[in-house]
Amino acid sequence: MPEMTQHLLRQVAEDINELDSLLPDGLHLSFNASPSQIEKPGFVFDTLSFLAALPLEKYRLVVEVTESQPLANTPEVAGTILKLQLADVAVYFDDFGTGCANLNCIEQFNVDGLKIDRLFVEGLSSGARSASIISLIAGLAQSQKMDVIAEGVETACQSQALCEMGIQIQQGYLFSNALSKTQLQQYLAA
Repeated sequence: MPEMTQHLLRQVAEDINELDSLLPDGLHLSFNASPSQIEKPGFVFDTLSFLAALPLEKYRLVVEVTESQPLANTPEVAGTILKLQLADVAVYFDDFGTGCANLNCIEQFNVDGLKIDRLFVEGLSSGARSASIISLIAGLAQSQKMDVIAEGVETACQSQALCEMGIQIQQGYLFSNALSKTQLQQYLAA
């Protein structure tokens, strides 16, 4: 992993350990990784080193593969995904339906979940097309026994529509803005 990512993961591990008593069991900790990062030797080791720095069995680590470039369909990449999954690290395709995160990816790779791009969620307010696309993605994920996360949820109406489509895991400003460690600590302690 690039040095900056390694530094950030070390800092997150320190912060999580400091806030551990305030955080709920089962919390998903996600970080984005580009296909070029996943394809590099050492990615599994670095990811599992991060996981080892966290309290055991309390959190679920999720690697979100970004859509910026295609993920190489090689035995090495398939092996990386499998090694992560065997260590109970989930692998999701981020921003599914945009960029290089497409239907072909589901056919080629055995991942645990899909993250619906905020563009589709924003479109829920203005028309049926986005609702149809999200519903199709949710149905596809369900048929493949994958989890689904919706990002960019900003209104209660969007959240309700997503819930009606069976998408319970949501993130966005409706729930919280990005918080510093200090702000998170205050929020959790309240």
